[in-house]
Amino acid sequence: MSYSWRSAEEYRSTAYPTVKYRISKMSMGRRLELTRRLRDLMKRLEFANAGTSNEDKMDAAILAGEIDRLYWEFAVESIEGIQMNGDEIGPTTQFELGPEDLSREILMRIKQQTQLTETERKN
Repeated sequence: MSYSWRSAEEYRSTAYPTVKYRISKMSMGRRLELTRRLRDLMKRLEFANAGTSNEDKMDAAILAGEIDRLYWEFAVESIEGIQMNGDEIGPTTQFELGPEDLSREILMRIKQQTQLTETERKN
C-alpha cells in the first residue's frame, strides 16, 4: 500500500462560514522557491523598518503588502462561496477587491503553514 499525499488543504472561513478555500501545502521545493522570492523583499522591508521618516514607513507598508501578495499568489489555489455583485470570485479578485478580514484570515493560515517547525529548523 502506498502513501497518498494531498498537495493542498481545504479550509472553511471562520469569519464567512459559506467560504471555503484551498491552500497549497509546503514541500521542500516550494519552500525553496518561496524563500528565494521573499529574500529581496524581506531585506528591503528590514531596511525600511529601520528608517524613521514617513517615507520609510510608507515604503515598509508597501513592501509588507507586496510580501502578503506573494504569499497569496504562491499558496491560494481556489476560493468558493463568495460573490461580488452576483458573480463568484476567485483568489485574485478576493485579494484585490474582497473583504479585507477574509484575506487576512487566509494569509494568517498560509503563514502558519509555511513556517518551519522547530524540528525542521534543526534539520
